[in-house]
Parts: sequence; C-alpha cells; structure tokens
Amino acid sequence: MAARANASRAGVAEDDSYRPARSANPADDIARAKALLDAGTITPGEFDALKSKALGNQYFGA
Repeated sequence: MAARANASRAGVAEDDSYRPARSANPADDIARAKALLDAGTITPGEFDALKSKALGNQYFGA
C-alpha cells in the first residue's frame, strides 16, 4: 500500500516558476508591516517576508 502511495506522488513535478507581483505601493506596505512589527504583532522574520513580498521578491525565510 505504501509503495502505491509513493508511486502516485512520484509523477508530480514541482513548479518553481511562481514570482509574486510587485506591490502597487511598496512603501505603504512596508510602513504598515513596520507598524505591526513595532506593535509586536508580527515577528522580525514575518516583517522580512512582508517587505520582500512588497518589493516583488520571493522570500524563502531563515
């Protein structure tokens, strides 16, 4: 049964072509994220991810 499950997953290729769209107003998005960071609502890692997304980059985390 496990062999059948593994065989069915082997045919699915990963798609790494996703690129997030750049934000319409990155400065505002980063400012909002900074406010959330300063309020303690998000972690520094989450802030980095939001900043990267606002600039249209992929974020892989640390």
